[in-house]
Amino acid sequence: MIEYSSPTCPHRVEYRTHVALQIEEEFVRTGKVRIVFRLIVRNNVDMVILMLAERQPAPKSQQILDAYYARHDEIVQSSNIEQHGAESGLTVMLG
Repeated sequence: MIEYSSPTCPHRVEYRTHVALQIEEEFVRTGKVRIVFRLIVRNNVDMVILMLAERQPAPKSQQILDAYYARHDEIVQSSNIEQHGAESGLTVMLG
């Protein structure tokens, strides 16, 4: 199964929080299905989230994505995206 992922997509968040866990439990853990992730960058926020996640080992990478999915509405409506990045270990370099 190919799963396309954009952290700021509300449909993706809905899928990840309501459907994906059931699919993983019923099909992935039983070995019936393997999931291949394809990351999609729709905007700058996606780019930062995905860059941060890709720099981590596999378990930590998924934890970072799951944290963003859980706080999706708060993050995409935030006027201070730097704060959310800092909470995940991302710092802004000022020149």
